[in-house]
Amino acid sequence: MNDTSMAGFTRVSKQAARKLFDSGATFYIVGSKVNAYHITGGWHIGMQIEPDRYRDADIGFDKMIDQWSWYNANYELGYYPAFYTR
Repeated sequence: MNDTSMAGFTRVSKQAARKLFDSGATFYIVGSKVNAYHITGGWHIGMQIEPDRYRDADIGFDKMIDQWSWYNANYELGYYPAFYTR
């Protein structure tokens, strides 16, 4: 994983994203090939994760990632998720 910061976002590892999810902090998930600029600007490709919504539906971090990958992972965006925080 490249240590990148762009457009006010910092890329974090999956373990760090899991800690953010457990603590209730908001983070963003995009495809691995997507530039951080496109999270909120440009094409609005990223997805904002608010853990409280997933806890209410009894969905954990791993299931949330599986669901995101099923619907969003592809050749153009990347086959695995990248996590960003502000």
